[in-house]
Amino acid sequence: MHAAAGDWWVVDDAGGGRSVKPDSFERTYRRIGDDTFERIGTVKARRAIPGEVIVSREGETVGHEGDMVVTANGVSWISGAVAFAAGYRALS
Repeated sequence: MHAAAGDWWVVDDAGGGRSVKPDSFERTYRRIGDDTFERIGTVKARRAIPGEVIVSREGETVGHEGDMVVTANGVSWISGAVAFAAGYRALS
């Protein structure tokens, strides 16, 4: 993945980092502290097929065993299993 000038750099609770375009950040995060934001909204997710390539606005990512493909607002990205478990919860 590639970050561009003006992108946000987001670090999740699992320690994984990724870039987020400013317009997407504005729609999907809210401030909960001085330098702390919380992701908001609903996504769809499925298991990645090992070797599958997902192209996002930040570039290409290859899926591995255990990864999840996450989709929101027509944009998809790959999340590793640990980051996915730490950053998402199922709707009840």
